[in-house]
Amino acid sequence: MRAVFNYAATILLTLFWATLGILTMPLSPRGGLYLLYARIWSRMVLAVSGVRLVRASVAPLDPRKGPYLFMTNHSSHFDILSLFAALPLPVRMVAKKELRAIPIFGWSMWMAGFVFIDRGDRERAAESIRAAGEKIRSGRSV
Repeated sequence: MRAVFNYAATILLTLFWATLGILTMPLSPRGGLYLLYARIWSRMVLAVSGVRLVRASVAPLDPRKGPYLFMTNHSSHFDILSLFAALPLPVRMVAKKELRAIPIFGWSMWMAGFVFIDRGDRERAAESIRAAGEKIRSGRSV
């Protein structure tokens, strides 16, 4: 029963925050509001799921010294939520291209400047990596 509640709550929270991100995108064309919403959404989903986030001691990240490139092993869906919840600065994710097709959720990611990668096509995947590099060169953390 708990799993059903977690799943339903995650879907509802995702729909709400992604829709809000789309609706407010004109107020923040570079995606700043969306990334704030992603942080709130992540913390809410982690809380509903009973996941407690513990940060290791690391040197503080200074957005003025960035941008930064973050990498995880992505061993579960909680990796993404944890990054959004824990990182003190805006970050765009590199996501599999299939997520872009999900109504509302994928659209909001696209509008916020996320990079989508085609994992089944080596050439297109390389283009996506180049696009992520452009984001970093333009001052955005990925």
